[in-house]
Amino acid sequence: LTRYVPLSKNIEFHKLIAKTTFFWAVVHSFYHFANYTMASKATLSKFEKFGWGGTTFLTGFFILFAMFMIYSAAPDRVRHALYENFFYAHHFFVVFFFFLLLHGPVFWCWSLFPLGLYCIERFLQQFKGTVGLG
Repeated sequence: LTRYVPLSKNIEFHKLIAKTTFFWAVVHSFYHFANYTMASKATLSKFEKFGWGGTTFLTGFFILFAMFMIYSAAPDRVRHALYENFFYAHHFFVVFFFFLLLHGPVFWCWSLFPLGLYCIERFLQQFKGTVGLG
């Protein structure tokens, strides 16, 4: 597994996850639009069944917009030349996850563990910074 998934190299692993997420987001969006063009009435009734109405298209737009902001500042040449742009663009992950939580009715199940780990890490960073542990 480690031959194909660089678990010991966190930046490479992060890039692999980002590329995989991008690929499946494009596939997901493509099939939603294809489904909508072929059977718009059935598609919208299915969304309304889950109580989302037309909000899935709006939340999907914001998810893709956040991905665009993050990915456009992520290439190495941009990161090295304009690190501040890279740094601030990556904060669009908050927008990304917020709208993902609104977008899919069960996404919270999939995001609970990774977002929980992120929150714990941020708390520990803050705690370490204020207490002066080194």
